[in-house]
Amino acid sequence: MELLEMKKVYYSFRLNKNETLRLLLAFMKAWIAVCRARSSMAVLNVPRGKKFSLKPSQFGCPCNSPNVHFRVGGEIVGPSKLSDWRGCHVSRWLSFRDVNGLTVDGNGLIDGQGAIWWKYAGDAKPRPLALGFSSCNNLKLSGLTHINSPRSHISINSCTNVTITNLRIIAPETSYNTDGIDISSSSNVRIQDCYIGTGDDCIAINSGCNNISIAGVDCGPGHGISVGSLGKGGAKAGVEDIRVEHCTFNGTLNGARIKTWQVIED
Repeated sequence: MELLEMKKVYYSFRLNKNETLRLLLAFMKAWIAVCRARSSMAVLNVPRGKKFSLKPSQFGCPCNSPNVHFRVGGEIVGPSKLSDWRGCHVSRWLSFRDVNGLTVDGNGLIDGQGAIWWKYAGDAKPRPLALGFSSCNNLKLSGLTHINSPRSHISINSCTNVTITNLRIIAPETSYNTDGIDISSSSNVRIQDCYIGTGDDCIAINSGCNNISIAGVDCGPGHGISVGSLGKGGAKAGVEDIRVEHCTFNGTLNGARIKTWQVIED
């Protein structure tokens, strides 16, 4: 196992006077080292008691190690001002792409600093999701607390064999469109023993999903657990084998539901 301590990389990486840029570069340096490691388990550790403020970042490319561990004991915090997003793509804050065998866990915090975005709810201005995973197979998420995303907290897209356990996902009930977990075009996903209370769906399952199991989730406040919305503009949408069991809904607008768009005939 190869362990890379984020604190050591950060304090040894002083090539730029700009603190935010220096920290982002340190994270990228750490990620590249972990991704290139050829051990059976490569670990990037965000140490307990430390807070790291990150600009939008993508962690990607197939890694050499079959198992990559992103362990968060401290805090990762999003930009505190909209101006910090200048020159960045606003679709997402943190994202992982094409990383198989990835584990993201710990007892730390991921804070999206979403309040600066919520006032634009309903406007044409796009808002970023906090944490996205695309084409990451054999993915495990566990233990972390996620708060105050600008939009959705966690997005799972085009992933296979995903296990999500013991997460806490929290945002004010009045925060618009802050889904807990969004799933699309993914299969064999298990979500278990999580607390999710936000301003929108606790879990949203979208088109292209199959074999999704949700159990022991404490949901609320929010809009419940939703399949859809499906069929926008009359488009065909397929969702198969969805199981929701032993979940608690407290102060939600709905329990478990299926949402579809109405087709208006000309």
